[in-house]
Amino acid sequence: MKQLNKKFYKNKKILITGHSGFLGSWLSISLKSLGAKLYGISKKNVPNQSLNSILNLDSLFEKVYYLDLSLENKLEKKISIKPDILIHLAAQPIVLDSYKKPEETYMVNVIATMKILKFIKSKNIKNVLFSTSDKVYQNLDNKRYYIESDKLAGDDIYSSSKSAQEILIKSFYYSFFKDKAYNFNTIRAGNIFGGGDFGKFRLIPDLAHSVFKNKIIKIRNLNSTRPWQYVMDVVNAILFLISKKNNINHFQSWNFGPRIQNVSVKKIISIFKILTNKKIKIIGIKQNLSEKKYLNLSSKKFHKEFGFLNKRNLETDLKETLAWYEIFYKKKHNHLSKFSNLISSNYFALKK
Repeated sequence: MKQLNKKFYKNKKILITGHSGFLGSWLSISLKSLGAKLYGISKKNVPNQSLNSILNLDSLFEKVYYLDLSLENKLEKKISIKPDILIHLAAQPIVLDSYKKPEETYMVNVIATMKILKFIKSKNIKNVLFSTSDKVYQNLDNKRYYIESDKLAGDDIYSSSKSAQEILIKSFYYSFFKDKAYNFNTIRAGNIFGGGDFGKFRLIPDLAHSVFKNKIIKIRNLNSTRPWQYVMDVVNAILFLISKKNNINHFQSWNFGPRIQNVSVKKIISIFKILTNKKIKIIGIKQNLSEKKYLNLSSKKFHKEFGFLNKRNLETDLKETLAWYEIFYKKKHNHLSKFSNLISSNYFALKK
């Protein structure tokens, strides 16, 4: 496995959209430890129960802009800096919310991306990464592994919005940046989990809440499988893509998923029961939503370029995730900052 060039990030000015979100928070912790100068953009009214708010992560940033990207027409006038790197994470990430708020989902996932692309063009930012989704593909609901060249589509609003986002980014690149010294990447990561995720209708936060608050958890489909992977693995993948040498003058999309896939919801629950030695209260619920049973990603392209980055196994990552939530639910918030920093530093100290 190739080693991350940590020195690459020293004193780099990095603008992160969606910096207050789950992935953005862990990325911020990691980049700060590497010596980067951080700038953030997020919507206003960040929930109190979020990793960003609990750990006061805005304090890691040189400057934070709270605004709605989808409504900004002259972003370059509000954001005075020219970053060396831009990482676009801002999104409406909840599939079930897209059924309730389809227009908002498209505004956040597509229109806001257009605004960021125009900002990139106006500021001449040459190193850019967009996080899209593993759900961009035309999912035939079988066990095949999707590769980057497979057809993009979506049978639900969320999936179609992320497919549209990918198409927009690629078309914008070839319209305005082709044959210039620009480095554009999109990463299509699998289902991300880790401490500090408080997203609605998400299995692992719901399981942690069930374990530590003795609450009933509602499950839509025990047999659904997803490419579950630890948040720090995804952070590591992002850092590799951005710092990749001879990575100039190109546009590429990358799948990033775990080594072991076809892991069911039932299996995740089983691991939780073993790790906690507690009974988890579950009730099944029916839904009239278009939700696929199977989703598998082929990461061969990424692994060929960088090697296998996933540093541990699923059980170990879930155990560390549970440890984070245990500290949180015991209201020992003064320990969470140290523990979160320890997770990041220990992760990058691991050898394959």
